[in-house]
Amino acid sequence: MCLDTSNWIDLLGIIANLLFAWWIVIAIQNKINNKRVLKDHFIQDLKEIRNDYRLFFINIDKGVLLPNEILPWFKLMNIKVKDLLDVVKTVHKIDIYQLDPFKKDLNELMSENSDFKTNYRSEQPIVFSGRSKRDFIKFQGKYISRFNEILILINSAN
Repeated sequence: MCLDTSNWIDLLGIIANLLFAWWIVIAIQNKINNKRVLKDHFIQDLKEIRNDYRLFFINIDKGVLLPNEILPWFKLMNIKVKDLLDVVKTVHKIDIYQLDPFKKDLNELMSENSDFKTNYRSEQPIVFSGRSKRDFIKFQGKYISRFNEILILINSAN
């Protein structure tokens, strides 16, 4: 069976279209995979930050926090949160502000807490009163959903 010139051109056109389609699929799939990996990384970082805050509240309840370690911990957490949210804003073009009141109000709640003020210069862990613990529980109830809101925003970003 012999192919004439027009059949060869058609065959080459089909092969070229197949190669072009394959290249497009691979390129798009790689771009989608890269975006997914980046989103997963941001989501994992957010989960770690949320877990750090959960451990903080658990330690409040247990009475194992040293007063001189609390303010440096707040500063470290503020740096972690700001770094993550700045990168998310740059990469996904979404402005995430949900944790701003969380950080500010938690810092304020702690610094105005009478148990914290009383024991600030102590070398012993702070044992928070029942009232203080209830205030921290109310705080968590009010703000803990902010992490899920951010998770949803990151996951649904383009």
